[in-house]
Amino acid sequence: MPHQRTSLPLTITLGCRICLGVLLATAASSQSLPSLRSFPDDLPSHFGVIGVRAHAVDETLHVSKVRRHSPAERSGLRVGDRIIGASHVRLTDADQLSRLVQSMPPGDSLLLHIQRHGATLDLTCQVTDRRHLYFLMMEEEQSRPPLSARHRNWNDTQQAAETGGRQLVERQQAGGTVDTLARAFAVELSNYGTDGRLADIDFLLRQPLKAADAVRDISHSFRPGLPLSDYIHSAASHLDIELVQMQDGSARQETDLNGLLLYPFQTAIGHVESAFAGLSETERIELREGIEPLLRRFDSTLYLDEGDSAETDAHTNTLRLAKRVDVAHLLRASLTLSSLTQGSILERIDATARDLTRVTGKLPPNFKGDFLHVEQTQWGWFIVGDTTANTYAGPAAIIVDLGGDDTYFASTSVDAPGSVIIDLGGNDHYIGNRPGSVGGALAGVALLVDRAGDDTYSGDLLTQGAAFCGVGVLWDADGDDTYLAQHNAQGIGFFGVGLLVDIAGHDLFSLGQFGQGLGGAHGVGLLLDGGGWDRYVADLKTPSSYGTPDVYNGWSQGIGVGFRGFAPGGLGLLVASGDGDDTYQAGDFSQGTGYFFGLGILADSGGDDHYSGARYAQGAAAHQAVGVLLDDSGDDIYHGSVAANQGAAWDASVAVLVDLAGNDRYQGGGLSQGASAMNGVGWLYDRGGNDSYQTPSGQADGGSTRYWGGRGALNLGLLMDEGGRDDYSRPDRMDGAEFRGSRVGLFLDAVSTP
Repeated sequence: MPHQRTSLPLTITLGCRICLGVLLATAASSQSLPSLRSFPDDLPSHFGVIGVRAHAVDETLHVSKVRRHSPAERSGLRVGDRIIGASHVRLTDADQLSRLVQSMPPGDSLLLHIQRHGATLDLTCQVTDRRHLYFLMMEEEQSRPPLSARHRNWNDTQQAAETGGRQLVERQQAGGTVDTLARAFAVELSNYGTDGRLADIDFLLRQPLKAADAVRDISHSFRPGLPLSDYIHSAASHLDIELVQMQDGSARQETDLNGLLLYPFQTAIGHVESAFAGLSETERIELREGIEPLLRRFDSTLYLDEGDSAETDAHTNTLRLAKRVDVAHLLRASLTLSSLTQGSILERIDATARDLTRVTGKLPPNFKGDFLHVEQTQWGWFIVGDTTANTYAGPAAIIVDLGGDDTYFASTSVDAPGSVIIDLGGNDHYIGNRPGSVGGALAGVALLVDRAGDDTYSGDLLTQGAAFCGVGVLWDADGDDTYLAQHNAQGIGFFGVGLLVDIAGHDLFSLGQFGQGLGGAHGVGLLLDGGGWDRYVADLKTPSSYGTPDVYNGWSQGIGVGFRGFAPGGLGLLVASGDGDDTYQAGDFSQGTGYFFGLGILADSGGDDHYSGARYAQGAAAHQAVGVLLDDSGDDIYHGSVAANQGAAWDASVAVLVDLAGNDRYQGGGLSQGASAMNGVGWLYDRGGNDSYQTPSGQADGGSTRYWGGRGALNLGLLMDEGGRDDYSRPDRMDGAEFRGSRVGLFLDAVSTP
């Protein structure tokens, strides 16, 4: 498991840390250290865990974390204790502790020999399994996420990628490896609770060779040019929510602002209230107040239990409350507002607003400029600004601005159930200095529509098409725009849907980490860019959790990520259309990557693109996840500076990179270019062009299977190049070659016939 901080030195191959766990009855006594045996050479694997993290110090194990409510905590183990051994076996490094605990069946007891303040103690613990260690994921247990018509269609059909892959598997007699991996994945899925697990992810982990074609189908459902209502229905479908087709309001012929704006807004607020009907007012306040601290902890350490026990309990409570929110009603709320993105409706709003009589009365505090309408409604201010440069510096329910270079300062209060901003022209500046603003929704719904202009959007977190227990939409129809944020922004969704849709223009999207199409727990996050030469940056904010010099975290650009041990990930997509030459720059975990039951997708339709990542990037996945990068055309450059790039899977995961055309260059780190380890399926599929592949290790390679050893399965790494004159860094990879390597790597370079 990839560790998050440099102070967590438990490193296995690619720097993965082990989380262990144990049920416990406990006895502690001060006594002399018993005689301890040497560590055995061979141990079975029964997947026991105890919920402790430790690292080697002076041939002892310093306990740095005891998981809240874990068996280790109940045994009396404390942070700062020194583990000397367990069950009369001497332990000197964390890998030994992990292997010893894993060797014990859940339910058996383990005796920990520790030192505390100079005294020697024995603590008795009962080993548990991951399902019970990660208890929050099984509180609303179901047998398996439900399959839908699209899953049955995926199951019944084969498209080009799957057909080619299966033919190679059959020729190289690797069908048994695929079947064994699929069975191992199914067992692995059963080792965790199913609360919030999406059916798409469950399906693809059970049938890994369908990932490339199925993900193309998913990305097509979010293709450019569709109305917002279609994106909302697609998001609902991929969240396994049956959303009855609703009237989006576009057919209504209202000619006043009450009908065009206030009526759909009132209807949307009604759905929001229904979404939170299962929570008391006190619980709603607890949820709203708990979201920001949870996301800031996520930003700082990735894991939610890195703080003290009170903080961990608070985050657990926030997630429990979030699971009780009815996301279907939030989606219905957004559907009632979706017509406000349509050109014909915006023209009617524009024409109707221009006929209003100018306001001369009292304005809200800190609002400056010329206004045609100011009204205090039961939900907040309803304001219409004219074509001059206006300043909106405060909370409002509805803002319509007819033009001018305007400035918006966090125009939504954090406890508002909904907000709508419609700006019809001008080069505007939106500043979101608190969560849930500038197209961000915190326990509610938000819609920001900008019809034209070269705009700048800046903010901290939960902004620019972002949502937590809500639906947040930023819809920019035209202009060369700049999007700046810190983290958890730019098309992200947790327990809801976040959509950033930029239809046209040469744009810059920049943030520190966590965003640009991120699907978190029970969420869909989409960044959709409809054209232009765009640049995406998710880098230079947080140093790499692996301690690699000059490398930073990314967690962006089509990333599905869960709260490890607390909640599975969702669906994150970055979809870039057109023939623009786009640039993608990101740190660790980015560019079509999945992590902990997440599905991450980056789909670029054309142009000579440049992808630059570090570790786990460009079609990568780790820990029961799926990550896919699709590039349809262009002479592209893929650069991964550290490891696990370009179709690289780790620990019961599936990772795919598909490039359909162009003369491409692939530069990867270790374990790259169709490579896998710890029971993964890693696949690079290039259909044409004169390509170059450079990497120190990989290129159709199956790596180690030692991590969580005992699944009884190998790996599957595939590199398939169809056509062109290609160059490989490994001497046995060449044009016209096909072979099967160990553990299991399948290589195919098919030379085009004239």
